[in-house]
Amino acid sequence: QLIGELDRWVVANACKSLSANRPVLEQRVARFTINLSGQSITDLQMADFIARELGAARIPPDLICFELTETAAVANLEKADAFMQRVRTLGCTFALDDFGTGTSSLAHLKNLPVSMLKIDGSFVRDALTNPRSDSLVKAVAQLARGMGITTVAEYVETDELRLRMAN
Repeated sequence: QLIGELDRWVVANACKSLSANRPVLEQRVARFTINLSGQSITDLQMADFIARELGAARIPPDLICFELTETAAVANLEKADAFMQRVRTLGCTFALDDFGTGTSSLAHLKNLPVSMLKIDGSFVRDALTNPRSDSLVKAVAQLARGMGITTVAEYVETDELRLRMAN
């Protein structure tokens, strides 16, 4: 039952590290993602902790994206949505990691306030050789585009695959 404390440590140390690099933050050349556990996204006190840490570090919240797995997000949809709504009011965004491997992905996608989908690497890895994987990746990307959601393909390890994912 220590994962929540670990998440707090990660958030606090990420904020401390980012704050120490203020020139990079001011240039707005990058966004930073922080993974959160399923336990943390059902804890509204964690949302308040995030607000305090970002404020104390004077980090522009729109540079921070919190990643959570699709499975964790849908395990307790109501609490996860409340947590995400609270943190989004700060200006942060959310990404669904491992998208496509959870249950009822599309049913929950319309209800979760996410800005990014990370397409699971199990679909991306063989997209050059498996027409079904390629079609699935394209379909998810098209769906996300239509919803105004950014997509990221995991496990892009070659230029050929990078070019395929870019289309």
